[in-house]
Amino acid sequence: MRSPAKARENLFAPVVCPAHCASLEQYYRLRRQPPLYTSYSLYTLETNASFSHASASLELKYHPRPLRQTLTETVAWLRSQGRLPAVTC
Repeated sequence: MRSPAKARENLFAPVVCPAHCASLEQYYRLRRQPPLYTSYSLYTLETNASFSHASASLELKYHPRPLRQTLTETVAWLRSQGRLPAVTC
C-alpha cells in the first residue's frame, strides 16, 4: 500500500504524436473500421486530467468512500447479478 505522502503522485500516459494518429485514422477509415484512438480522444486524454473533489467536499459535504469498501461491494454486487463466478476454494 502506498504511503499518504505518495498518494498525490501524478501519472502520465504517453500520447501518440498527432501526425501518427492522423495516419492511423486514415488507415482505419480505408478499412471501414472505427479507430481505437482518434486525435481528438488523445487530445482529450491529455488535457484537463486533474480533478479534485475539494469543492464537492466543501459545498456538498461529499466524502468519498474507502476504495477497499467500494471494490468489495462492487464485487459482491457483480456476483449477485451473475456477472462474476462465486469463489470456490
